[in-house]
Amino acid sequence: MIDEDDSESIFRYTFPRKEAAGLPIRVRDIREVYSYLVNTRKNLSEAIKTKLCRTYPSIQLEDYIRNYASYFQKSIESYVRYKAEHNYMDYDDLLYIVSSTLRKNPKAREYISKRYDHILIDEMQDTNPLQYELLSSFYDNSHIFAVGDDAQSIYAFRGADFKSIT
Repeated sequence: MIDEDDSESIFRYTFPRKEAAGLPIRVRDIREVYSYLVNTRKNLSEAIKTKLCRTYPSIQLEDYIRNYASYFQKSIESYVRYKAEHNYMDYDDLLYIVSSTLRKNPKAREYISKRYDHILIDEMQDTNPLQYELLSSFYDNSHIFAVGDDAQSIYAFRGADFKSIT
């Protein structure tokens, strides 16, 4: 398992430095865009737009995306490949792998969801689409009790969507 610092180090190591020399791209931004796109299930352009709009409100986003999205894509592909080659997983992988496995494998979904009679969720307004997707695997076989207040949603910067409580 790798933490955020390890993840950023791997992005820094795998970043296409020669191609990106002098470009207005920070490794931390690429890592944050990657995590955001995994957790929100959005495409790269939308993730760049959302994450960088908050960080750099004055940049011309459409031009930035057109000019630099390929560098983000190359860096993300290198990062994913590096993790696979070294058998590393980050926190986003844990959520994504479990969620996609349960979504694609009805037997696994049924077996695991039947093990839990009740699932209690606090702060439901702070779940992101990937977390919600994982939770939906338990709908058919578990009783779910969720508590949340849409007026207290504070994790939109991480992709939380308070609409999941409606």
